[in-house]
Amino acid sequence: MSAVQKPKHKHTDRRRAAEAEDDTDDPVRLTNTSCVTGIEYADAFFARIEVEMQRRSAQLAALSLVIIADGASWIWDRVADLAERGQQVWHILDFWHACEHL
Repeated sequence: MSAVQKPKHKHTDRRRAAEAEDDTDDPVRLTNTSCVTGIEYADAFFARIEVEMQRRSAQLAALSLVIIADGASWIWDRVADLAERGQQVWHILDFWHACEHL
């Protein structure tokens, strides 16, 4: 009887397959994220963001800060105050408000 050999590079785990197809080679993207959401007064919301950032402070300088918002300049200005010096910050306009400009 001959033994059936499995292909050497076949990924059986979906997550590993997704990583293999990704051309960024950035493992942080899949495993090192936080999400803070809410509909509340700005002071309360930004206080919650600060709590999450303090919780992750050991890693914060190495991570990108990604903010999805409605594009109001006061939000982007306040986000700039949260970011550490040299930290990469991404501002993304939310889908609803982006559609208003099409």
